Amino acid sequence: MNYGILYFLIYMVIVAWLAYKGHKKTVDLKSFAIGSGDQSPLIVAITFAATFCSAGTFLGLTGQAYGIGSTVLWFPMGQWFPAMIGLAVMAKGYRMISGKMNSLSMADWIGDRYDSKFLRVFIALVTLLNITYVGAQFVGVGVV
Repeated sequence: MNYGILYFLIYMVIVAWLAYKGHKKTVDLKSFAIGSGDQSPLIVAITFAATFCSAGTFLGLTGQAYGIGSTVLWFPMGQWFPAMIGLAVMAKGYRMISGKMNSLSMADWIGDRYDSKFLRVFIALVTLLNITYVGAQFVGVGVV
């Protein structure tokens, strides 16, 4: 038997199980968007790491290291550490303000914070129109 197919099937069963568990906990838009805030810090950290690592991490960085040399592998330190410091500094205040304003998304938060319907729609459109980036991720995953 092809082990790739077996691993893929195991992966699909795990994802389906997690989706079912998430579906049972989802009762409204707030629980769908932010999970009601009852996730453990470990789950949040794993989710953040999974979204932070893109195809560029696996293809672009390794391609640069192959073409330029291994010194380019210091690049992630300049990317990850400032992001972690920024999160550590900003996350508590962001969560406190979004809780007061009852915002569910970044577009919601910015629109509420600056009392601007234009900014809310603009940020939502910018987020939705990341077609090139999303397409590049699919191509990158296909290569990996």
